[in-house]
Amino acid sequence: MKKSVFLLFLIISSFAFAQNQKAIAPTIVLKAPMGESVMVDGITLLFKEVISDSRCPENVNCVWAGEIKIYVTVTQEDFTEGKEITFGTLDKKSDPAKLLFESSTYMLWAEMVKPYPKNDTASIANDYVLLVRRVNKE
Repeated sequence: MKKSVFLLFLIISSFAFAQNQKAIAPTIVLKAPMGESVMVDGITLLFKEVISDSRCPENVNCVWAGEIKIYVTVTQEDFTEGKEITFGTLDKKSDPAKLLFESSTYMLWAEMVKPYPKNDTASIANDYVLLVRRVNKE
């Protein structure tokens, strides 16, 4: 009888503690190819152009790591805002994501532009894709 009561107590307490855990806000990654519009929750993102791409190619020793500058427009209803965004190296600690849009319930962050240059090929304009992360506010 004591074992049954103890087991019941453990089961009930595990359910109670499980209810107190915070839910993790989901992250949604969107791919915005250059020249194409992407819609998320009534917001239209347009990755318009690559202004410059001087990133040091992979497996090449460069004096300067370089950077990529892009131009993005964010449209909500009748309001459009253009943003010039600069990304440096691949190291997220030194080059964090850039805020694109913030509402009362979520934020959109520009994470990076792919592809990263390789030493044996040149990037073609149509290959560029902006990775965008959507984060819900708690």
